[in-house]
Amino acid sequence: MRGGLGAALLTQWPQYLAFVTSFATILAKWVNHHRIFTYIQRSDHTLLYWNGLVLLLVTFLPFPTALMAEYLQHPEGDVAGAVFAGTFVAIAFAFKGLWHYASKSGNLLAQNIHQDDIEQINKRFRFGPLFYLGPFVVAFVSPKMSVALCLCLAVVLGSKGWPSRRRHQ
Repeated sequence: MRGGLGAALLTQWPQYLAFVTSFATILAKWVNHHRIFTYIQRSDHTLLYWNGLVLLLVTFLPFPTALMAEYLQHPEGDVAGAVFAGTFVAIAFAFKGLWHYASKSGNLLAQNIHQDDIEQINKRFRFGPLFYLGPFVVAFVSPKMSVALCLCLAVVLGSKGWPSRRRHQ
């Protein structure tokens, strides 16, 4: 009986992989969200809607995660992979829009932020959607590789350095 449960748990590896990828992405997005809001000091109605869009897409992530886990090894895994990676593309575009809106006029940012720091953050968000387009395209060839790429991107983009606010405070 023990071998039965153990074997059954091992066959669930797509669910584990999808969950870890989803969690790593949500963690990276949460960290990035926290970081950009250390620069954003004021809000307005539009910023709240941009922030709501980010929240909507991040909280949607469990659906494509479950879809991917269920279909990863099936003939339609490419469609599930595209939905999964496509959600990451959408999240990246929403984050880019949120930061662009907050930083374009400077009215919502803290007064003591240097332009170099704003440009460094702009560069991070400029390429995020493009990076996630790769796993989206790869999903049609190899859904497993697409999931692996999404996981790698979550780790890399979530851990990459940000400007330090210490010199400005």
